[in-house]
Amino acid sequence: MEVTATLRKCGSKWCLYTKDGSRLLGKHETKEKALAQERAIKARQAAGAVIAMLDSIATELEQRRSSLARLVDATSEDVLEQREQVLEETGFADIMKRDEDVAQDVYDTHYEPIDKYQGYKTY
Repeated sequence: MEVTATLRKCGSKWCLYTKDGSRLLGKHETKEKALAQERAIKARQAAGAVIAMLDSIATELEQRRSSLARLVDATSEDVLEQREQVLEETGFADIMKRDEDVAQDVYDTHYEPIDKYQGYKTY
């Protein structure tokens, strides 16, 4: 774990300083209480990193939501063009292509032989 503070004995108390020792963060009666303050500082820093990550995810989700909203609002003339653009932007195009390939494989394996046997025209 990264060092965030320096612990020193100051007379009868334990002093917690910044990593570079330039600023006093707290004075404590026991070493354990000083270490508890250091753990609290580290926990707050970790929470800040998590909040920043969540903000980034929220921004990305809002961008995707906005792209999908454009698809819903599209007119009938440009709906297919915008649909493809939105699917590419959001990464759903690859998923749909994969699903189409799986569906085709299932048809080719299971249904096409039955259709040919029963005399149906296959395309």
